[in-house]
Amino acid sequence: MKQLVRENIGVLTPSIDLGGTLISFNNFIATLDNNGNIIQISVSDICLVSIVGTFNFKLKPIKKSVGECSCTEDPITNVAQSKIGEMNSIVIWVRLLDLITCY
Repeated sequence: MKQLVRENIGVLTPSIDLGGTLISFNNFIATLDNNGNIIQISVSDICLVSIVGTFNFKLKPIKKSVGECSCTEDPITNVAQSKIGEMNSIVIWVRLLDLITCY
């Protein structure tokens, strides 16, 4: 999310669907400017982030995860790494059921 600061994004949480400019992302809190209304959202509440247009993501080097989230993080990291150098559309959707399965 830090790479999306200053970008116009859409954010979907279980209780709200909104758009705006991502002002900052610190301590797992996304701060969004939604038409002058400053909204702070915990990353754990974010189900989906949408980006309009082309965006170059800089992937961190592969590092195998350990612990409760490795069953989600490792596979999607491997998929992203396999796409390096290609032009792709990426949609990431996390369901609560997937998160519960990891524990």
